[in-house]
Amino acid sequence: MSVSQSRNPPRSAPWVVGEYSHLPPLDALSQEMNDFMKYMASCERLQAVRDSVIDVYRNIAQGSLNGEVDVACFGSSATGLCLPTADLDLVIIGNERMKDGEGTTDVKQTEEDRQKAIKQLRRVLRHIRNGRGLATKTFLVRAKGMPIIKFIDVPTGLSVDISYSPFNLPSADGVAHLEYVKTSVQDERIRAIVIFLKYLLYENKLDSPSSGGLGGFATLCWVDAFVKAWDKSTSDPLPSETEVGKKDAGSSLMQFLKLYATHSDETPAIDVPAVKFTAKSLTVLDPVMPQNNVAKAFNQHAKLQALFQSTYNKLARFVYESPRNKHTGVPDDGILRHVVQLHKADLDHRSRLERMGANLLRNPRSRPISLSGQSRKSGNTMKFQTSKNKRDNSSNVAQRKAERPSANFKRSTKSVTTDDLRGRLNPGPPQSSKRRDREEHDSSNKKRKHK
Repeated sequence: MSVSQSRNPPRSAPWVVGEYSHLPPLDALSQEMNDFMKYMASCERLQAVRDSVIDVYRNIAQGSLNGEVDVACFGSSATGLCLPTADLDLVIIGNERMKDGEGTTDVKQTEEDRQKAIKQLRRVLRHIRNGRGLATKTFLVRAKGMPIIKFIDVPTGLSVDISYSPFNLPSADGVAHLEYVKTSVQDERIRAIVIFLKYLLYENKLDSPSSGGLGGFATLCWVDAFVKAWDKSTSDPLPSETEVGKKDAGSSLMQFLKLYATHSDETPAIDVPAVKFTAKSLTVLDPVMPQNNVAKAFNQHAKLQALFQSTYNKLARFVYESPRNKHTGVPDDGILRHVVQLHKADLDHRSRLERMGANLLRNPRSRPISLSGQSRKSGNTMKFQTSKNKRDNSSNVAQRKAERPSANFKRSTKSVTTDDLRGRLNPGPPQSSKRRDREEHDSSNKKRKHK
């Protein structure tokens, strides 16, 4: 591949930054997975947009709840495992203190706590809906468990989920989960596999637990448990896969897909105690709370198995069946584009967010969303706007009044316009038509007399 081609990769595979054909097949796959991971990583521009969105809804929450609340980000956006256009998970943290003796341990949510969370989220949702051009597709999910506000942020196009926690202290389990994620993603092999699988699930609509898909944390726990078991495994490699013993991202991904692409009653070559994937169930144990199955909402078993099988077959065609000494099985522009592709809508969305982020970095005071939301009914600025925005709004009102035309001019314009409209709506018959009517009347009288 020429230098110009390497600098201008296919639009469907923009992560390609160089040639891979000179590398051994599994090394080429590992290198491309690392390039894919770096491309998907949240850059400074994308992070600036997410931070600005968090600031906006923190301002709304503090104004609508009239208390010392804060808004924090959690999930993949906080751990750096999010895709460029992934959902933004926020939590409103209240100012209540835990009872004596509870410390930072988990407190079970009672029905009273749940109803209070629903009440608080309704107040926040009311202010979000009153903001002009702020959010769309807003609704409150009140199913069993934690209530959540879900909507799409209009200026950025990001999907946002907001939950509510009344306590201002993190739980011990929450801290332990965060430490687990930080420790796991230090292994670039795990990070590369997780990013690839998350996009693979996203592209095939299997990434949302609310619709029976697999969430990001469950994906991380699954990959982490497999990699640890794979590193401890001493099984002999298959004859057709002589590079299977290598512990890099490419070989680990291939063995992961091969292990879970089929269901068999036979003892697997790699024993992963924390994961059990059958034709009807998926169990991924929480490493912090082993009694908890983080994949309990998943119910797309057949579809996921077929996806793993198809992905493995497509990759194996380049990795295992090509002559290793000639390296003819690895295309110059990579292998992953035969499995996943970035679609035009996603690329355009990312480009738009990067432009917003670049503007924010140049001018930190600028925001993709105006902090001074306005009510749809009255047009008055809402109470959560800042004093600076109030001054700006008052100056804009004064400017509009100065530019408003005089009353005499308005009355004269109105009279002319009204007369003109009346003339058009009730036009008098033209003179030629009157003369024609008289002539027709006279001719009819003459005919009547003649008869």
